[in-house]
Amino acid sequence: RARESFERAVELDSSHVKSLLNLSRVLLELKEPREASERVAAALEIDSTSAEAHRLMGRVQAALGETEIALESYREALIFDEHDVWAMNNMGLLLIQLGRFDEALRPLARAVQLDSSVALFRNNFGMALERTGHFVAAAESYQAAVAIDPDYAKASASLARIGGRVDDALAQPIDLALLAEDFVREVETWKADRVAVSEQP
Repeated sequence: RARESFERAVELDSSHVKSLLNLSRVLLELKEPREASERVAAALEIDSTSAEAHRLMGRVQAALGETEIALESYREALIFDEHDVWAMNNMGLLLIQLGRFDEALRPLARAVQLDSSVALFRNNFGMALERTGHFVAAAESYQAAVAIDPDYAKASASLARIGGRVDDALAQPIDLALLAEDFVREVETWKADRVAVSEQP
């Protein structure tokens, strides 16, 4: 019914970006990423500076297995909105899925720094910390997720699994603020690169 409703809205106004993006989300839930991709692409043709559209395109591309392109879409989202915490979370989670745990730490740390009230961010940051040998900090992050959402079974299970573990001997001390600052600088580099490309003759 949601799909029918958003399709009707798009029929009435094919330039309505929000309806196109909402329809794309429904199509993703229905496991139809290729159709979702077409709708997001249409939204980006209308508004190429929409961070939300670039972020959603990243989700679509990840669902299609186009992981590197998806990461680029999340970068685009952050170029247009450096405070897009969901783009940071999605980027970090995809990096975890790709086994690039060290890279995942920075965007997830920044997401937690900007909005520490989202249990999902805390859990995902905990996963990146755990996979990089920072078990104490990971347990703290899982604990924070459970404190926000006591019914968060995944975070509770992770906390039970690693509770009491000490850090790997070779693990460097972790600092959320420094990781977040590193990511802020990284986003600024992406912005500068985009400007440099646009100014080329």
